Amino acid sequence: MQTSSSRKRSPKETQGQLLRPQNELDRVLDALVKMATRIGKPFSETRMQQLSDDLNNYPVESIEWATDAWGRNAKVLPALADLIGLLRTWHQAKAYEGKCSPE
Repeated sequence: MQTSSSRKRSPKETQGQLLRPQNELDRVLDALVKMATRIGKPFSETRMQQLSDDLNNYPVESIEWATDAWGRNAKVLPALADLIGLLRTWHQAKAYEGKCSPE
């Protein structure tokens, strides 16, 4: 009998990371596909899954914005760091909007 500490983990299990609901995952994957289509260079399924996993902690709305911005302005597919830079810009803009909104 295996104890919980000796049990082998499934490759799909993540430690301390909640998985997105399917509708949000579909939106993220759609955003990645749209971006790649605009650039004219498709992602491999493995690369799309890796990016989706790496961006799991970011709001879907921010990912959609970042991939749209990259797809409209770039000629190559982004590295993770490129998308994270855009996500930071999105978060800063949202924080600024929150400070400037009338009460």
